[in-house]
Amino acid sequence: MNEISQDILCFKGLINQGLDAAMPAHVVYPQVDDKPSGFSSKWIKEILQTQLGFGGVVISDDLSMQGAHFIKNIVERVQVSLESGCDMALICNHPELVTEVIDFDWPDSEKLQLMKGIKPQNLDKIVLNHHIENIQTLL
Repeated sequence: MNEISQDILCFKGLINQGLDAAMPAHVVYPQVDDKPSGFSSKWIKEILQTQLGFGGVVISDDLSMQGAHFIKNIVERVQVSLESGCDMALICNHPELVTEVIDFDWPDSEKLQLMKGIKPQNLDKIVLNHHIENIQTLL
């Protein structure tokens, strides 16, 4: 853990300089959590946001990458990444997976229900409830 404490000092410096966005990788640091950092509330909420004071947008790494496949279903990957603290879930190069996520019957999930019917050219109109303030800082 001491080595990790040293390694994150550069991130603290960037955060102090006003870093607007961060993307946790699909990398496991077993001394911190057994889940990849992008699926870990310990990494995102406890370390990045609370300990390091990051207040910007957290964007998942590509959820269609092999490193994310420890969760078999794309819908579950999106759900876990958002619950872990990501503001945006990234799915690249696989439009069929995006469609699967959008078409999923999300029970009482405003975040993803708001995406239904939005075409790719209108993605800037997506409202992701409490995450919108963070997302606007990037625009």
